[in-house]
Amino acid sequence: MGGRAHVYSSVHVNTSESLPKDVSICSAFLANIDEHKSAGVKLFDRSYTLAPCTIPHNISPLLSGNTDWTKTGRKPDFSQNNRPFFCWLFKFYSSEYHLLATEDFSLSSTWMTFIEPIGIWNENSFTSEQILEHLNVTKDASDYLWYITRVNVSEVEISYWMEMGILPSLTIHSIRDVAQIFLNGLLIGGAHGNWVKLEQTLKLVQGCNELALLSETVGLKNYGAFIEKDGAGFKGPIKLIGFKDGDMDLSTYPWTYQRTCIPLQKVKFKLQEVFRIDHFLFDCSSNKASNQNFICFINHYFGTIGRVKGNLLEYLISGTGKKVSWIALEPDKIQATFIWYKAYFDAPDGKDPISIYLGGMGKGQAWVNGHGIGRYWSLVAPKDGCSETCNYQGRFYNEKKCRTNCGKPTQTWYHIPREWLQASNNLFVIFEETGGNPLTIKLKKIATKTIRFEVSKCTLRRCLPGRNRLYETSCR
Repeated sequence: MGGRAHVYSSVHVNTSESLPKDVSICSAFLANIDEHKSAGVKLFDRSYTLAPCTIPHNISPLLSGNTDWTKTGRKPDFSQNNRPFFCWLFKFYSSEYHLLATEDFSLSSTWMTFIEPIGIWNENSFTSEQILEHLNVTKDASDYLWYITRVNVSEVEISYWMEMGILPSLTIHSIRDVAQIFLNGLLIGGAHGNWVKLEQTLKLVQGCNELALLSETVGLKNYGAFIEKDGAGFKGPIKLIGFKDGDMDLSTYPWTYQRTCIPLQKVKFKLQEVFRIDHFLFDCSSNKASNQNFICFINHYFGTIGRVKGNLLEYLISGTGKKVSWIALEPDKIQATFIWYKAYFDAPDGKDPISIYLGGMGKGQAWVNGHGIGRYWSLVAPKDGCSETCNYQGRFYNEKKCRTNCGKPTQTWYHIPREWLQASNNLFVIFEETGGNPLTIKLKKIATKTIRFEVSKCTLRRCLPGRNRLYETSCR
């Protein structure tokens, strides 16, 4: 335990002596892995004090005799994640760097909508009498997977619940990442988290009740031990509790699985090749995986494979081949769940960066002229947990370290590359899951003044004299 120095050089060096002058390449890193105590490290006849659990620092530029701390006799402070740069040191003049007054633009006052069908909407489904793991079914072709079963409720059960003054409830041992619960076509609840328990009361009716569970992923884990065993979706048992004759275990019920392609997870829109739909084309000449995703999209929205004559901007076609028209946004459709919105907009003048505000929406995905700008989720962070000062002492990768923006949404503005835009008639499509107001969506044009900064090129021995230059660059 304690402080350590890691040195990498072109030739062997003795760290207990002065750094040889003939060393051409050398880099040194210091770290204190003790979680509670400060530690001292001696390197090349110099001493360093490291705070508890200091993140490794590249101190190569500080080996120079021309740095400020050697002149004043003060030792460098490594307590606040203070990591000097090796090779190039940048000094920004913050008084010269600020945003110009940004301009906001209403995206559109005319919106069209389409309600996404709940549950089974085409023949791309199958039935199994067990709870299947999400990723093994979808193969990462989509974020979404439907789990659907039916439960028959007798008059005796209804009378029992009324007499006892209770409601039955659904319990799922654990879910990941997001689960939405639909009962007889209506969204009644849900949960999100990393293998968290889900409980939801149900208002079952006499006769047949359709229970539809929508499992959603929000990205895949890409590191760690045994990640292939982690998976997503639901871990049983899945039960209905509160029945007169005891709990009902649904884990071995017949479940129908719908591997949905919404919302266009892997489809790529490119301005080339074969299939033209209004402003953009579908590239069907790429590899098999891409072709499969394209076919999945065509099956969902057009019910056919071949040259598309429909217009994506005017119609969506379900798996049954029935055309469904976009309709004008009505007041009662604002805050609706599982709904598509679309609108046209003109690009703001100039070449300044463009952002789009989605803070008034809930959760979903968005596209501009067929280009996906990503998932969005206006999830508000907890109000507590942030600190006025940032201190990384303690364990390195603790998620509680240096938290900021408590009580605020995780993200509200999303960048739109200028290259994706044309002067007018740009198509914006959004798939909203949890409810939002599309009338709050707006564009922002961001401009900056000239940024002034100084660049110093440093070697191991010293910062080269006469090499410091003052640069100016404009982001306009």
